[in-house]
Amino acid sequence: MRCALATIASLALLAGCSCEERGPTPGPEPESSPAPTPPSTPDDGFVYAPLRSRAAAAPARFDAPLPPTLEAFRGPWPDDRRPRAHVRDRVCAGDEEMGERFVTAIEAAARDGASPHELASVHGRMVEYCGSEAFCAWAAREVQADAGEATREVLWVGLARCQSEVVAPLIDGPSVPARALVTYHRRRVFADLHERLPVPPGCTRRRARSSACRATPRPTAWRRWRSTRSR
Repeated sequence: MRCALATIASLALLAGCSCEERGPTPGPEPESSPAPTPPSTPDDGFVYAPLRSRAAAAPARFDAPLPPTLEAFRGPWPDDRRPRAHVRDRVCAGDEEMGERFVTAIEAAARDGASPHELASVHGRMVEYCGSEAFCAWAAREVQADAGEATREVLWVGLARCQSEVVAPLIDGPSVPARALVTYHRRRVFADLHERLPVPPGCTRRRARSSACRATPRPTAWRRWRSTRSR
């Protein structure tokens, strides 16, 4: 009996080994399918749908003039006008066509009764932080041309922040607004802390400091100028 059981166990063991050696019966090989084509992706890793571009005329609002009055320029621009951000970008980029439209709007608001100081506070915000070489070159040409007082006052808001070679010869001119003169030299001092004062202060700068002090109820510009001189 023991021999019979041992024989059966040996046969079962041999059968199991033979099955493991043989492994599963291989079926027919699947047909090779082409690999999917990966979608084209730009460098930023995002996948976009295919686009079709065609030439078309710009919307009519892009041909409309800029707001001609101080209040219209200050307030929200209607939908039939150019977007304010678009105008700012083009002016700051030194675009001459948009610059001419901007100057036209300044002169129209001046004829409507706005003072140069009011225009500098409203229209000057459009160019306050431009500073590009193209803008500085265009604005410098404009203030040297037959520009009115209102246009010079507005453009010098942006020119005062230009550290360009085209601005340096103009900064001591008699038509430079006092605030622009103070802003320009203050930025020159803070741009290079090793430079105490770019140019020795002459009569023009003394006039500018006193004019800026009288023009504002709080002589912040005067105090800041004095602090920069003490460096």
